[in-house]
Amino acid sequence: MKKIKIIYQKTIAIIVSISFVFTIIFSNNSFAFSGVSAVNSFIPASLGKVTSANFYNTQELIINIQDLHCHAQTQRNISAILEYLDKQYSIDKIYLEGAYKDINTKWLADFKKGQTGNKILESLVDTGRLSGTEYYSVISNKNEIIAGIEDESLYKENIKLLGEIIDKRDEIEKICSELENDINSIKKEYFNKNKEIKNFENLIAKFKDKKISPKQYYTYLEKLSLSKNIKLFSRACNERKY
Repeated sequence: MKKIKIIYQKTIAIIVSISFVFTIIFSNNSFAFSGVSAVNSFIPASLGKVTSANFYNTQELIINIQDLHCHAQTQRNISAILEYLDKQYSIDKIYLEGAYKDINTKWLADFKKGQTGNKILESLVDTGRLSGTEYYSVISNKNEIIAGIEDESLYKENIKLLGEIIDKRDEIEKICSELENDINSIKKEYFNKNKEIKNFENLIAKFKDKKISPKQYYTYLEKLSLSKNIKLFSRACNERKY
C-alpha cells in the first residue's frame, strides 16, 4: 500500500486560520481532476474540507493540513483525519510545524494508561497544550511518527525572542491599551458613520462574547473577504499583508 507524507502547518494569520480545512496535493492518477469538488469525498465531510488540490505526476502524496490554533474540536478533527488517512493509505511520516528533530511521544502514551492519565491527556487538548498531530500519535501508539520541520537554531532563536516579549508583557499591554483608547476615539468620529464597519465591529464583539459560533463567525469573514476580492486561502499573499 502506498506510503504518504503529511505536512502539518499551523496558520499564523488570523483571517486565514479557519478550522476544518486542508490542502491536498494528489499523486495518484485516480485523483486526476479539474476541480476541488471532485475530491471532496476524500475524507468525511464531518472532519474536513478539501480547499485545493493538484496533480504533479509523482508517486508521492503530500497532504497539507491547516488548523485553528488551540481549538480543541479542530485538534480532535485533525486527529480523526489522520486516523482515517492512516487506515486508508498507511501514513509514513507526519511533519509538524513548531518542532525540530524527531518527536517521540512514548512517555505520554505510557502516562495515559489509566483513568487519571486519560483525563490529563484530554485536558491537554482542551487547553490547547497538545496538538491534534501529537494527540493522534499518542492514542494510536505510533510514538515515532512525528518529525519536526523547523530549523533548530532559528526555532530556538524565536523561542528566546518570545521569552523576551513575555517578559515585557506589562509594558506592551500598557502601550496596546493606549492605542486602543486612541482607536476608540477615532471610531466615534469616523467608523460609526460607516454601516458596514459598524456591523463588522458588532460581529467581532458577538464572537468575543460567545454569542455566535466560530462557524458563523468564520463563514461571515469568508463572505466578506470574497466581496472585497480577498483570497483567504492564498496563504503567502495573506502573510505578506499580515
